[in-house]
Amino acid sequence: MTTSSPLNVLGLPGLLHGCDYNPDQWQHAPEIIEEDFQLFPHAGIGVISLNIFGWAKLEPQEGHYDFAWLDDIFARAEKQGMRIFLTTPSAAAPNWLTAKHPEILRVDENGQRRLQGSRMNFSPNSASYRAHVSRINRALSERYGQHPALALWHISNEYAGTCYSDESEAAFRLWLKKKYITLDALNLAYWAAFWSRTYTDWEQIRAPRGHGEHTTVHGLCLDWRRFVSDAWQDFIAAEVAAVREGGSSVPTATNLHPGGMPYDPWRLTAPTDIISWDAYPAYHDRDEPWDTGWNVVVHQSFVQDLCRSLRPGQPWILMETTPSSANWMDVPKLKRPGVHVLTVMQSIAHGADAALYFQWRAGRGGEEKFHGAVMELCGGPESRVFADVIAATHALEKCAPVAGSLASAEMAVGFDWDNWWTQANIISHGGHGRSHYPWEQLDLYRTCWENAMPCDVLDPSAPCIDLARYRILALPQQYLLRNGLVEKLTAWVEAGGVLLTGVLSGWVDENDLAFESGMDPAWRRLVGLRREELDHLYPDETNHFIFPKDNALGMNESYAAIDKLELNHLDGAELLASYGSEFYAGMPAFTVNAVGNGFVYYQAARSRQDFRNDLLKALWKKHGLVPLLPLGTLPPGITVQRRKHDDGREFWFVLNFRRIPQSIDLGKIQAVDLISGQEINGSINLTAYGVAVLDFGGIISQPILA
Repeated sequence: MTTSSPLNVLGLPGLLHGCDYNPDQWQHAPEIIEEDFQLFPHAGIGVISLNIFGWAKLEPQEGHYDFAWLDDIFARAEKQGMRIFLTTPSAAAPNWLTAKHPEILRVDENGQRRLQGSRMNFSPNSASYRAHVSRINRALSERYGQHPALALWHISNEYAGTCYSDESEAAFRLWLKKKYITLDALNLAYWAAFWSRTYTDWEQIRAPRGHGEHTTVHGLCLDWRRFVSDAWQDFIAAEVAAVREGGSSVPTATNLHPGGMPYDPWRLTAPTDIISWDAYPAYHDRDEPWDTGWNVVVHQSFVQDLCRSLRPGQPWILMETTPSSANWMDVPKLKRPGVHVLTVMQSIAHGADAALYFQWRAGRGGEEKFHGAVMELCGGPESRVFADVIAATHALEKCAPVAGSLASAEMAVGFDWDNWWTQANIISHGGHGRSHYPWEQLDLYRTCWENAMPCDVLDPSAPCIDLARYRILALPQQYLLRNGLVEKLTAWVEAGGVLLTGVLSGWVDENDLAFESGMDPAWRRLVGLRREELDHLYPDETNHFIFPKDNALGMNESYAAIDKLELNHLDGAELLASYGSEFYAGMPAFTVNAVGNGFVYYQAARSRQDFRNDLLKALWKKHGLVPLLPLGTLPPGITVQRRKHDDGREFWFVLNFRRIPQSIDLGKIQAVDLISGQEINGSINLTAYGVAVLDFGGIISQPILA
């Protein structure tokens, strides 16, 4: 990297390339550490993430620190011009600590306290554990917080787990008292009179669990999930506070968990400065990876764009991925040639400024000794994996001008955890086992992904989200309406926004209480409809959306309506399509409501992908959104993503997720491919799993069309 490169999210030049490094496991073999620092520059590793599970080595006995080994690593890194992400070690408590303070260990759903073992086995609500974590964090900050090699505080590692201890339930009750103030307010919010669940004392409230309340008191279940996310947020905030108390002002980040992110990331990441995520896509299925049953490629892109939206106006960090296989997968196949560079560049395309691996060197023992690494047990600097890492280094170095640029979009798809939790785990209407959240979001996003339409993924309720930057927002199945959301949406639509929503939207308030008239009055005015009933179809049944000939959207005359169908009445909205059969034939199936300078489209039934594809393309055309490339340009399995600098310089990432070479006719486009160094004039040829990064070098005010 050169000093002339643009600065990345950490204020350093270029795109960062690094790995998780565990020298605490190799103190018995100093020759290994010596070899590591000889090989780091050959692999292009400029950043190492240290101390993720190093507490027992740092503090072998309570209050007795051993910093010598870590001092040595810092000195070596500084000498070689490397940067360090220093991790706070809370993810794995040492044996001496849990033996002395067993109260820090988590209690499971059945009330049994865990024994020492594994990682993340502590309770975030344990005052004792918080005190010990704060102490070690302050000590680390006091010693290394001003070190010139330190670039980032890596706060713990993949927070996970739920604790049902008395301490946790007491904290939950305090959380509820702060929210509801009185038991009367809580009982009303929970509709507790049903099944005689009325609470007469705060101490009667317990966390929902399989052998107790489980999911029957919906507001309680939803609040418990919110509380768990808030508890982790508070724990993270305490970790960050201890680092700051130690005197360090270096930025902080915590790596979000790849397993579906079970906690609300909008809450978890609030105390930190930078967003980071761990990605382990299984791009090795028997089918093409871009077109598996649930489309793992689109899912990865979806989550990466969500991560980007957690901190608008800022790139993020890929904190972990594997250069090879992941031993915990059902079938840990190796990455095929070309796939590794493709997955690294996919993250960069979606807004990352850094890519790090788990891990540099595979350990000889433990749960992940067979997990992929730059230095495999059987590998070394002459291995295929090492060569793949070098190839990723070259790609990142060539793309250094991308650093600090942002992925911007005028289209967004909404996704929030309250709705996901409620619809996937709590909701009690028919079809409980057929929740389509977030599949509706993923399918809408896929249409954008396949048609070079930049798209953000966001929680519209989040205070950090300014809807003014978007022209179209899709909110499928916005079943639960948080306080203030409808007012925020209404103001945005009145100012010219275009909202696409539909079936199963606007049914309950933020406590999962159904609205008295079946629909929130403000939501009813926004969509221009009055709801009456909800029908469910068997999987092999269909109704139809019937559009008149020569309709305003240019849609086909008939599309299948499936699964869930609302029976609504026009209440200000205009009919665009009606149902084709059953006793509700002719009733509104698709409508539009003009609100101020904007429009609200309402799709009253679920549909198949052909409808989504045609609908989004029609809305883009009608409301002035132009994809980066003309519709029909991209072959299957290729996507184009865009990043931009403030001065207007654009980069287009062209990614081929197929195992065959593909070509694209780009019309009059002229650019330079940063990867190959070639000038691109009108067409581009991509190898199997190939990548091109087009640098336009100047301002592109409009997409380049053929």
